[in-house]
Amino acid sequence: MSVRPRSDSARRPFNTQGTPSSSSQPPPPPPPPGAATPPSGKLSVPAPTSLTKFIVILVMHLCRRILLIETLTKLCVYFCLITIISVVTDHFPFPRSYFSDKQNFINQYFVKLGWGWTCSLLGLFIYLTSNTYCCGNRKDVNRHLMRLAFGTLWWFLCTKLFAVIQNSFGICVTDYDLNRSSCEASGNRWVPFDVSGHTFLLVHCLLVISEEVKCINGWERIDEVIRKEMSSQASRYSGDALAQLRTLYDENTPRIRFLILVLTLLSLMWEMMLLSTILYFHNLAQKLVGACFAALGWFISYRFWYKWRSWTPGLAGHGVIKYMKENV
Repeated sequence: MSVRPRSDSARRPFNTQGTPSSSSQPPPPPPPPGAATPPSGKLSVPAPTSLTKFIVILVMHLCRRILLIETLTKLCVYFCLITIISVVTDHFPFPRSYFSDKQNFINQYFVKLGWGWTCSLLGLFIYLTSNTYCCGNRKDVNRHLMRLAFGTLWWFLCTKLFAVIQNSFGICVTDYDLNRSSCEASGNRWVPFDVSGHTFLLVHCLLVISEEVKCINGWERIDEVIRKEMSSQASRYSGDALAQLRTLYDENTPRIRFLILVLTLLSLMWEMMLLSTILYFHNLAQKLVGACFAALGWFISYRFWYKWRSWTPGLAGHGVIKYMKENV
């Protein structure tokens, strides 16, 4: 009986990977100095988050929870508070407090200059954010800033209109048929219909802030868009635009986060002063008229005109880079 000889491959030992080993194969060359070592098959563990970064993330989360409440929801809450609380306080006056004094510090140096504070902080915020997502295009940045110009115009026109209403509408204490000039000429007291300018101003500021800060919704996605487009062979943006976007994003994001914190505190203060106005000043009709004018300006601009996109300032967050959820 003959024995069949084994082939060379059968006689060759196998290595741990199951491939035939050969003493004639040269060992692999060592990696050059400074080269990255091949992956070992294990996922890399991210570096631990520092305490400072954790605090920043937590604060930004709280600010967004406050600022990014839907504007229409806020407006409905304001009208409900004005109506319900005013009905109660018109019959049962609220006890006097620090906020019932018109000369208090917040009212004198913040509320009376309310649009100035709001416009200054929002102007810087809009400039930094639009300069980033518009990749430094000055024309687009100026177009976004025009929203504040319309807000200022609406504030100016309404304050002038309120003065006309105050001079034209009211009642004479002793004779309801007399107009203001006849009433005052006869020595009687004229009680004007005094539209609540504070209610208008505070609601106007709160609505504008609520709309303008919407651009921070998904702000961190800009970093993701940059990395994705830089690694793509068919990028929608030029290399120069992406490089400029990376620079602007890295430089402006810390400043924008600080402004988000300041705008959150400003919004809370405006809401607190709105509540004090509802509790202590004007009657229900005067406060409702003021709030209605603020709501009308918001509806004309942010819910109607700005959505046209052409020959308008557009809405916050609309620019060269598409990063917001509704724009992606």
